[in-house]
Parts: sequence; structure tokens; C-alpha cells
Amino acid sequence: MTFREDNINVSWRKLPLARDLAIDNSMLSERGRGQAKECAARFRNINITNVFASPYDRTIQTASIIAAEKNLLVKLDSLPQPEPGLCEALHHCCDPPGFWIPEKLKEKYPLVDTKYIPAFPRVRQQVK
Repeated sequence: MTFREDNINVSWRKLPLARDLAIDNSMLSERGRGQAKECAARFRNINITNVFASPYDRTIQTASIIAAEKNLLVKLDSLPQPEPGLCEALHHCCDPPGFWIPEKLKEKYPLVDTKYIPAFPRVRQQVK
């Protein structure tokens, strides 16, 4: 688990990079970025062919650091659960969750694969 800025800095929303982020969509902390680089180094000599991430900035930051090391794209969808078994705890999330569509994410994170189609179909919204 990489460190999120909102878990260590109560004023994270005042940071310049947080200006357009929703309350549930924090970026990685400096330590988190360091951990992602360590993870990329760990996978340097391991054959991986895909990197998946949920559409939150912190997960795409982590995945992009790993994917860049392997010359891969980051596969995601505009759902917080892009594939079976990949998910993000949603109990502290906005309704709807505060992430951007893949095309907008690609502007910020060039390694986002906007052509990827998840194997898991979109699910209907829960009835409240």
C-alpha cells in the first residue's frame, strides 16, 4: 500500500496539485511516490505484461511509475472496480466517486490506455 497525501496531511486540498481533485481522490504523498518507485524497481526483472489501476489519481500515479519502467500502458475503466477482484474501498468515497473519465485521465497521465476494454461489464448503480 502506498501512502496517500490525505492520510498524512489534513490540509492536502490546499496543495497546488490537489486543486481539481475531489475529496475522495487524493494524490500520493512524497513517501508514496518513493514506494511506487521501489515497487517498479522490484518488478524490473520480472516479466509482467499488464498493469491495472482503479481510476483514482493515487492508483494511476502508482501504476504509471511501474508501467513506465516496463514500457507498458495502464489499463483502467471509469468504474472503481475495473476487473473482478480489483476494487477500492468505497465507504469514504463521494457519491458518485470523484474520479475523471479515462480520456481526461490520459491528459494528466499519458500511460493510461484509453483503448482497453475491461473483461468485467459495467454494473448498474445500486438502488438506494
